[in-house]
Formats: sequence, C-alpha cells, structure tokens
Amino acid sequence: GWLYFTKERFDLLYPSYGDTYPTYLGAIGMTYEQAGHTGLSVETDHGYLLTLTDRVAHHHTTGLSTVEIAAQNVERLNSEFSNFYINAEKNATNYVLSGKKDKIDLLKELLDRHEITYATA
Repeated sequence: GWLYFTKERFDLLYPSYGDTYPTYLGAIGMTYEQAGHTGLSVETDHGYLLTLTDRVAHHHTTGLSTVEIAAQNVERLNSEFSNFYINAEKNATNYVLSGKKDKIDLLKELLDRHEITYATA
C-alpha cells in the first residue's frame, strides 16, 4: 500500500538512471524512491506526512521483498536472462548514423566501453 511511482517526472527513454541500464543488458532494473530526500519529513501531494523513519522502513521492506520474490522465481529469472542473449541478434535494432567524424568517434568509444557491437559501412 505504499506509493512508489507517481509518474510525475521520470522517464526511461535512455539509460541514465541506475535502474534503466540493466534493462539494456537483459536484467531487471529497479529503483525504489520516495519523496523527502531533502529533509526529515515531507508532506506528500496525497495529504500525509512521510517521515525519514517511514522511508527507511519502506526501503528495508521493499529490498527484502525484492530478494524474496527473486529467490522464489530464480529459474524463470535465469531463463529469461539467458533468452535475452540467445535472441539478441534477431531482436536487434539497427541505426544508420551520419554526422561529424569527431562526434561519431566519441559515440564509438562509448559503445566500445559498454561492449555494444556495431559496424561501419
């Protein structure tokens, strides 16, 4: 019954968040956040006071719950992770890039760093 995702301002259109990047590598990425990171308590948009003590308890509970559910589903999680790589080539998305050579070279360095394969025409 705890509110974690309000769709207020975060998107997952690029791998900038710690929970997004694992998804690009076939894993499950999760972030548990709540309001009030700047103080001991915050009044929520839903009209209740969320304290630091509440947030610690919520994070503790959700962390343990995540591990518990993952353990209960270990075979499926491992199978799905394996299937991601088995099917990676047939599910690949291709892009053709043009632009300034120095910018393309910087992009290639980033792709190399993250072991993302690419080809040059």
